[in-house]
Amino acid sequence: MYSACAVTLVALDTIIVLAYLLTYLLSKDRTVDVDDISMPDGTYASNTGKILQFLMDTNFPGNTKLINIQDNSSCRASKEDWQMAKKIVTEERVEWAISLSAPIESPGLDEICSALLQKGLSIILSQLVTLFRACIALGYIRHQWRTARVVFLPKPGHIDYTQVKAFRPISLTSFFIKTVERLIDRYITNGTLVRSPLNKNQHAYLAGKSTDTALHN
Repeated sequence: MYSACAVTLVALDTIIVLAYLLTYLLSKDRTVDVDDISMPDGTYASNTGKILQFLMDTNFPGNTKLINIQDNSSCRASKEDWQMAKKIVTEERVEWAISLSAPIESPGLDEICSALLQKGLSIILSQLVTLFRACIALGYIRHQWRTARVVFLPKPGHIDYTQVKAFRPISLTSFFIKTVERLIDRYITNGTLVRSPLNKNQHAYLAGKSTDTALHN
């Protein structure tokens, strides 16, 4: 009886995730053909690769293509490093950090979506804790996690999509690095800054403060 109920619950969760995904797909703007983008010389690009390179050069001047990047880390961690990592990364905090992602968020280069991590968390939780502690103790993040997948989206409300400025880039990173960032941010916010608050005149990077509060301080 218990097994049947568990299977039913898993099936319902899957249906909910699929419903979210379907809603997301149906709510997207109309498809825009990138082959219609005008190049600087007034002509139209002959292939998609050339257009994507033009989009990259416009939005990220000076970008270069990296090929065959190898992770050859020789980092070493001290006892104190591991102790700090254990304070930052716990099973409860990893569960919390992963739960913050919506099931339909787009993944990074590793193609591992948040729904996959959330549904399989009970199976891989201990391994994730070990992995994230090692990242923090060693002070090292794998290249694949640090590399973003850039996607160009048409800006809503534009009539003319032949201009490169009608598109905006978004950088999609791995949910693994997002989880590590959330764990570190929580430790700093709820631990370090509680014990050692910032100066009251600090306005940058603080919730509820901005350039406006700095000007009127």
